[in-house]
Amino acid sequence: MLNFEKFRLKKRIQSLYILCNIMQFRTLFCIFQVLICVMTFSVFQADASVSAKQHFRLLTDEENTGNYYTEAIGKINKRIISLVSLNDRDGLLNLADSLRLAIDNEVTDSATTAEYYYYIGVCYLLTDRYTEAISDLKQSVSLKKALEKVDDNYLKAIYNIGISYNYLGDYIQVSNYMLDYIDLANNNGDSADRQIAAAYSALIGAAVECKDFENFTEYANRIQGVLSSNRNAITGDELIRLYINIGVGFIRMGDYSKSRVYLEQAESLFRNSRKEADADYINLINSLAVTYSYLGLPEKEEEYYRKGIEFALKENSFLGFNMVNSYAIKLGNSGNADRGEKLLAQMVERAGHWYGTDSRYYIEVLNNYAIYLLSYKKDIENAIRFFRICTAYLDKNKEDSGLRFPVMNGYAKALYNGGQPEKALEKIQELLFPGSDTREDEGLWINPSPETLNADKSVLTTLMLKYEILRNMYSSSEDTEILIAAANTSELIVFVVDNLRINISEEESRLILGDRYRDAYLRAIQDFELCYRTTGEEEYLEKAFTYSEKSKVAGLLAATRELNAIQLNIPETTAQFEKQLQREIGFYNARIAAENEKSNPDMAAVNLWKEKLLQTISIRDSLVLTFRRDYPGYFTMKYDTHTPDMNDIPSVIGRNYNYLSYVISDNMLYIFVVNRRHKELLSFHTDSLFAEKIAEFQNLLSSAELHTDARLKFENYNLLGHHLYKALIEPVEKYLISDNLLISPDNLLSYLPFETLLTSVYTGNEILYRKLKYLMNNYNISYSYSATFLQEVLTRQYRNSHSLVAFAPVYKKALHLDSIMSLRQSVNRVFYDLPYARQEAQYISGLSGGSVYLNDEARESVFKKTAGEYDIIHLAMHTFLNDVNPMNSAMIFMQDADPSEDGLLHTYEVYGIQLKALMVVLSSCNTGTGKLSRGEGILSLARGFLYSGSQSVVMSMWDIDDKSGTDIMKSFYDNLSKGMSKSAALRKARSQYLKNASQLKSHPYFWSSLVVYGANDPVFSSKRKILLLIPLLLIISVTAYFLYRRYS
Repeated sequence: MLNFEKFRLKKRIQSLYILCNIMQFRTLFCIFQVLICVMTFSVFQADASVSAKQHFRLLTDEENTGNYYTEAIGKINKRIISLVSLNDRDGLLNLADSLRLAIDNEVTDSATTAEYYYYIGVCYLLTDRYTEAISDLKQSVSLKKALEKVDDNYLKAIYNIGISYNYLGDYIQVSNYMLDYIDLANNNGDSADRQIAAAYSALIGAAVECKDFENFTEYANRIQGVLSSNRNAITGDELIRLYINIGVGFIRMGDYSKSRVYLEQAESLFRNSRKEADADYINLINSLAVTYSYLGLPEKEEEYYRKGIEFALKENSFLGFNMVNSYAIKLGNSGNADRGEKLLAQMVERAGHWYGTDSRYYIEVLNNYAIYLLSYKKDIENAIRFFRICTAYLDKNKEDSGLRFPVMNGYAKALYNGGQPEKALEKIQELLFPGSDTREDEGLWINPSPETLNADKSVLTTLMLKYEILRNMYSSSEDTEILIAAANTSELIVFVVDNLRINISEEESRLILGDRYRDAYLRAIQDFELCYRTTGEEEYLEKAFTYSEKSKVAGLLAATRELNAIQLNIPETTAQFEKQLQREIGFYNARIAAENEKSNPDMAAVNLWKEKLLQTISIRDSLVLTFRRDYPGYFTMKYDTHTPDMNDIPSVIGRNYNYLSYVISDNMLYIFVVNRRHKELLSFHTDSLFAEKIAEFQNLLSSAELHTDARLKFENYNLLGHHLYKALIEPVEKYLISDNLLISPDNLLSYLPFETLLTSVYTGNEILYRKLKYLMNNYNISYSYSATFLQEVLTRQYRNSHSLVAFAPVYKKALHLDSIMSLRQSVNRVFYDLPYARQEAQYISGLSGGSVYLNDEARESVFKKTAGEYDIIHLAMHTFLNDVNPMNSAMIFMQDADPSEDGLLHTYEVYGIQLKALMVVLSSCNTGTGKLSRGEGILSLARGFLYSGSQSVVMSMWDIDDKSGTDIMKSFYDNLSKGMSKSAALRKARSQYLKNASQLKSHPYFWSSLVVYGANDPVFSSKRKILLLIPLLLIISVTAYFLYRRYS
């Protein structure tokens, strides 16, 4: 036998676990390796290049003797052992032939025949002949069913059939047989947790390949349940592989934060095992590098590619080829495509040499190479040639679902780039309509119904390619039907993205998804606006509005809907347990992030928190699965992605209000105007200067440096303020029905208080900010992330008892922020005491008869204990803003006086507090500002309060001056107490302040920082209204009395 054949047999033995009765029951974890082309595609593939010792623990002859096995079976056992030890592939095939000949000529009883078929299947499985293996193993199973003989080999045959289908890429059958195996093993009662858990591990990979993420999470949680009840069920290498499998599954789901948790735990186990770097290690390092890339951690990504590429280039397993492909993509993205192309060409040659050009491994490596040539080398001719080889393989292996999407999608893209858009669409339709032909008359333009599509990134890739082709065809033809087809495809893309988001549990992952697919929403708005302008049909205006709503804070909205679903459908004690788990997850994430920011992080503590984090996430996910299974109302509310129609907006915001929703893309500004009389969409082309003007104006507003270049700054403010008014407000004023504006800003506009825009240019020579014509003079302005989010917030029905609580700590000494936070780099910021903030809190509590916690009593623990009991919450204190990790931003309560807390109320902690507030006032610096996330807006502290149950938040867009802020806040509450809406009360407070402000302190920096987000209703009843109602009620009562007397 050739040495090459010996090597192939050895590699194949290393890749399989064969459940024959000459081996102790031991299970293969199917290793599913991620292969991700950064920003374009991702492919999973099964592989398991691990040592033979991991799969074979041979039993002695004595263990296999007894009445159960015949002497012939014992000899077969010994023969297979010998052939395996010699790597004798030909010998195994000869043994299979001998057994088949025995069945035909010698064996007469069904029991022995069943055993012989089993061993024939084993021989074929060991020699890569998977179809033959399946046939003979099924023969064995069929005979034993007839004999009602469910023994050890029967179970092993079921498992091995699943493994064989795995190597053929038929993952549906893998799932079917593994589920059968688990059911039989449980009923048989002889199988250990380790064996069943291992079958779940195989199921995890198969579910991911089938894009069945619901069952993926189900299986992952079941196996975690096994581990929680028996920590020794899976240990060592098997546990490492399990965590890799789960982590890679979460990569495919787009839940990168959760993937990181599992993969880093696998790395910790690998490091502690002190084992040599092997294929598992390459798999792990590659998956971590890809995860860090998606999480926006380029230094970590580079570090892990450096760790793994040296091993990968020496490794001849598919896992090694896979990492080389990921590394080549990184090279291509960094401008070194030539080196990447050479590496992949080498992998193609090696895969053909080791596995054969007819193997699945070779085809996948070739497909990766073809995609690379197309994407980075623009070598369309060779790419098409290689794709045709890959499609020829698929034609012969139709059951291989795992390769179909990447091959067909790559081929379609090559055809499109090669000037054959119709042929490209044909290939795309084959993917979108598997097993059926689209009708010739509608053919290439129609889309599948949304319900038939999985929430999967490969589906998105295909739909996005289809959209690109259709949009290009429309640009050439200006055919309205093609435009509508493109718009409908963009709509389907958004549908898939929305469902991806719902299936993601971690906030950071949702933010990444929103940023990555933000343009999908912008394209839908653009296309449906064009359909509306072209056809005049109002349904397209309605759809443009729908996707403008969906484009905003989608992650926060999904989280809020899930929270509401829990609170309204889940028993109180269970809901509280889930809330506690979320708090713990937030705590561990924040502690890990904060420790890693230190100059000398305690890695032992970090590793402990990571382990706790994984355990808590597992418990939380398992609990959420029971919600989905046992509480239909929860499922319905969580998966509800509706937005209000334009006709519904007046009932959401109020009949006398105007809704102005802004959407900004790189080159367009969209303004939706909706009230009870009008439904309008205005659109304007913009350029980079527009964004620069917004940023410059915001800087003029928020900068406390007012003395330097005072005249130049005044003139710039005057011109920019009016320019932005003309761009943002003037075009819509003819559609307004009142002076009440609800504004939904977008992108950089989220940093602006629109009240500070100027309706006209000041022509005087003096520097007089108080004389400027602010938009505030004309309108009551409040804000919302979107009308959809406001509608969700307003579903929270709270009692209104006018109860208020205020907190204002004393800072007995200057607080140095870098020492409080133990940051790696000093931020050189010092916080001093805020005496006016305490006066403010006392005044407000006295005005309303509320509770107040001052000085040492203003403790974090008191807030957490009491906040849920009040309608109005007022916090007057310092705030620390963390732009790197927004969840670690914090409000600074009393320091060194709270034994149970650290005095820092972090954003992640706010998310875990259940509020029932009509209004939260954050009279602190920068509570409404922070990091801007595409598709999610500003990641501020205020978001946490809106999520946690408050109907509205009054927040600050920059630092608040202690004295002027207190003056405005007192006046604001005075006006609220008279029954004014929040926006009207704030408008009047600002106007009153400006009348008395000095020239310096009339600058908008001192009076315009506070804005109202959320519900704008009054929080106090008007005393005047009550007094007016008294005589009216008396008149009604007297009239009723006389009518009663007259007719009684």
